[in-house]
Amino acid sequence: MISARHVVLRTVRENEHWDHRGVGGELAALGVRVASSAVWEIFKRHGVEPAPRHLGPGWAEFLRSKAQADRGHGSVHRRLARP
Repeated sequence: MISARHVVLRTVRENEHWDHRGVGGELAALGVRVASSAVWEIFKRHGVEPAPRHLGPGWAEFLRSKAQADRGHGSVHRRLARP
C-alpha cells in the first residue's frame, strides 16, 4: 500500500508551483483523502518550500478591472449603435 506521504511528495515533485491546498485538492479529486494540514506537515517534515506567490493581481482585483473595462467598451458600442 502506498502511503499518503509518498503520494503527496510525488504530486508536489510533479507540480512544484502548487501549495499544500493545491496538492490536497488534486489528491481529493483523485479520491485520496488527506487533509491540507497533513499535506502542510509533510511539506515541513521533508523540507518542501512553499510555492512562490503570483506577482500579478489577485482574483478580486482582476475581476474588478475586467468589469470596468467591459463597462467602458459597452458604452462605446451603445453610442456607435445609435444614430
